[in-house]
Amino acid sequence: GGLPLAPLRGMLSSRPVNLRPRSCAPLSSASGGQALVKVDKALSGDSRMAVVSMARAPVNSLNLELVQQLNEAIEGLEQDPEVQGFILTSSQKKVFCAGIDLTTMHQPNMDDLNAFWKGLQSLWSSLYGTRLATVAAIQGAAPAAGCLLALSCDYRVIAKGYSLGMNETKFGLVAPPWFQQTLVSTVGNRQAESLLLKGTLVDSSTALKIGMVDEEVEESEVMGAAEKELGAMLGVNQKARQTTKMALRMPMMQSMKEAFDTDREWFMSMVQSPEIQAGLGAYIESLQKRKK
Repeated sequence: GGLPLAPLRGMLSSRPVNLRPRSCAPLSSASGGQALVKVDKALSGDSRMAVVSMARAPVNSLNLELVQQLNEAIEGLEQDPEVQGFILTSSQKKVFCAGIDLTTMHQPNMDDLNAFWKGLQSLWSSLYGTRLATVAAIQGAAPAAGCLLALSCDYRVIAKGYSLGMNETKFGLVAPPWFQQTLVSTVGNRQAESLLLKGTLVDSSTALKIGMVDEEVEESEVMGAAEKELGAMLGVNQKARQTTKMALRMPMMQSMKEAFDTDREWFMSMVQSPEIQAGLGAYIESLQKRKK
């Protein structure tokens, strides 16, 4: 039993590098913590477009603070009357988002863990259901919950050579229903079932073929392609675009949200299982040995 360590080590190998020397407004949590999200408005001088960059070194793994700040960023952009869409990306080299920070699940304070899962549910609801046009600029790996964030956007551009997918089963974990249904709505039931059961990470060219992403370009071209698509989405009547998006996404989202309380109970129970805790403990111990 336990969690395989090799994929986890790989996720934590990248070092943070700023991809774009943009002027960004960092978001810090209400508790005065570190700014883990940067928001750049008026992309290329267009006040309708913004960029939201995840900036939690080294791999944008999702903890409570990053989840909260992403929620705050989306809420802030929705309240801006000028902004109509944003690009979601990373300021870390070679990674979009490595998924959930697994250290948050090892011997956790259960109140904190409940708050984290509730925050992640809220983040998915906000990103998947926002009236704003959204494009994921994927300039690195996007496993597990990182893949969820990308799939929750309206459009995805990936750099050649990177991969994404919901690989939870490889860690002895189970992707919750709202993860699964977001993948189903993107690639179809049969393809999603095959990928989820085997925990497959899909390379960029295969992801394009099966409709998991919409464009595959050179890494240096990702932001330009994302900006071009966002501009195209903003070129139609915005009320019509927003209403159409809601009509397409609301039924599944409402169904998933109605089960969120049950989902949290299931998650808390799963995390407390001896097998999962043993695997997490082995992972953290191996990480500590590497730092010595």
